[in-house]
Order: sequence, then C-alpha cells, then structure tokens
Amino acid sequence: MRLFRIKRVAVTLSAWGVLALYIHSVAAQSPPSSGSPAQRPNIVLILTDDLDSRSIARLQKLNLLLTDRGTTFANFFVSDSPSFDEADILDKPAWLSSQPPLAEHEIARIDQAYRRRLQSMLAVEDLIASLLESLQAAGKLDNTYIFFTSDNGYHLGQHRLLPGKQTPYEEDIRVPLIVRGPGVREGAVVNELAGNIDLAPTFAELAGIDINPSVDGRSLAPLLTGDLPPGSAWRRAFLLEHTRQEEGHDRRGL
Repeated sequence: MRLFRIKRVAVTLSAWGVLALYIHSVAAQSPPSSGSPAQRPNIVLILTDDLDSRSIARLQKLNLLLTDRGTTFANFFVSDSPSFDEADILDKPAWLSSQPPLAEHEIARIDQAYRRRLQSMLAVEDLIASLLESLQAAGKLDNTYIFFTSDNGYHLGQHRLLPGKQTPYEEDIRVPLIVRGPGVREGAVVNELAGNIDLAPTFAELAGIDINPSVDGRSLAPLLTGDLPPGSAWRRAFLLEHTRQEEGHDRRGL
C-alpha cells in the first residue's frame, strides 16, 4: 500500500491566486528491507486561478516586479484577436446571435483588463522560478514532476461577449497544461484531448499506485513519455456541462 502526503504550499491571494500542491509518494510503514527500494517521484501541481484586476493594487510583490521590470504591456490589445467583437454572429445560437456589438468604452475596459491579466503572469513566473530553485537546492528537481495548468479559460470580448468564462467556446474551455519531469519529452507538443479529470489517475500511475477502474479520466503518462502505441485508441470528444441558477431553478446546458 502507498499513500500520498499532500501539503499546500501556496494559498489563494485575494480574488486571484495560485494553488500549489506538493505530493510525495511514500510507502506505508513497514519493516525496512535489505534491498534499496526504487526512488519514487515527487509531484507538484500548480493551478492558477482567475484574476480580479482590482486585486493587483493589493499584491505588493507583483507591483514590485512590475516596477522592477518596467513592464506595462501597453501595446497589447485583446481586440487584435480574430473573434473579438465579431462582425457577423448570425450563425451563433439564439442566446448570442442578438448580442449587440461592443461599445468603445467596453472595448477600452476589456483591453485594460487583458493587460492586467498579462501583468499578473509575472507573479506566476516568479513562483515557478522560485520553485525550481528550491527543488534544485534540495536535490529533488530531477525526481520531481511539475504540472502547470488552470481551472478554466476566459473570454474577453470574443464573439461580442463581455468578460466571463461560462460558455462552450474555445476561449473558455481550453487551458494550458505544461509538464516537466523524469522521462517527459523535452519540447514535445501533444495534440490528444486531455482534461482535468485525467490529473488524478496520472498522478497515481506516476507514483506507482494502482488506478481504480471506476475513476473518471485516464492517465496521461503514456502521452508524457511518448509510450502510447501507434494506432492506440484515445478519446476524440469531451462532454461539456454547465449548470446555472435561473428563476429559482437549476438550468443545465451541454
């Protein structure tokens, strides 16, 4: 039997934050054996959450980073994206096809929010750099998997929508998933569909734990190492669901 020791090493800051979990696979207590057991890996999950742009003023270290690097992203505009404030949305569903074009003041506010989100990434960059330095100093970097991802995407004016995240469009459903660790192919890009339900079985396999067949998701380990046999079946679709309160009733959409 093996257990996970999980330690939260970072907590949410105001309305924006980063959750980092340090997972160390350890054997259950048992008499020592004469042989030297194989070293099991450490696993670090870094999951970034949404940013409330008003929170930046209260994030002291982030403001120091912005001042130190002289970074404002003043020349970055989300309105440069192809689907921003679409000219023709008649092909969209009824709830969206009647949406009016964005007003100039709305576009200006969206661009400002976009720049603030880019600025906030300096704090994430600083976190990851500090983590790598700490693991290297502890002699654990070569035996540690680091997973970087987020809980959801976010739209900023695409398809004429004001900022939000509760639609089935690509801007809302896609998140980054970046992994480094022993045996992970350097610089590889994987196109197979993966979801957050795959994280738990992936961690279990990497830690050498049997995966309960009843769990949702599947291990991504073969994709990380390139060991997925050619022609192997992999998922081709995901079910997306969303539930919201409307007039006192739950409304579920696909």
